Amino acid sequence: MADPLRDAPSDARQIAEVHVARWRAAYRHLVPQALLDVLSADDREERWREAAAHRSGVLVHDAAAGRVDGSCAFGPCSDEDAADAVGAVHPLSVLPSAWGAGLRRRLLDAALSHLRAGAGTGAGAPVLRTLEGDARARGLSERQGWRPDGRRRTQRRPGIGAVPENAVDEVRYRLPG
Repeated sequence: MADPLRDAPSDARQIAEVHVARWRAAYRHLVPQALLDVLSADDREERWREAAAHRSGVLVHDAAAGRVDGSCAFGPCSDEDAADAVGAVHPLSVLPSAWGAGLRRRLLDAALSHLRAGAGTGAGAPVLRTLEGDARARGLSERQGWRPDGRRRTQRRPGIGAVPENAVDEVRYRLPG
């Protein structure tokens, strides 16, 4: 049987659906409910298609039924103070129904393998970001060896519909060499 982990930048719709489901499950106590209510796979799909040009790759995991149940994008790190980074893991999303099955680790390991292969030898450590209040994602990252590097940022999100502009605080992690 073939490995269900594959390159799939063309699965924007299913990636968007996973992204929305993850946000609604993981961030319900971190962002306004009104924002979660107006999240749409249509909007996310368009954003995924636009962002694909700025990423090195997108990996997806196909569930047994042939549906995407997780995705991980990766590419260059745009943080000016992380010029030594081998790259960055951008959004990594897994359907809540697949949480706890090791899918996040598989996606992350595959993305890191791609980043390192493209960077050659002697490159710095990769980076990723999590929402500051997302204890689950932060705990998973730390159990997988990632460490906060002391950098935080506030990511401003434009308003959607009746939801005003909002902001989320993010923590940057590095994977020690």
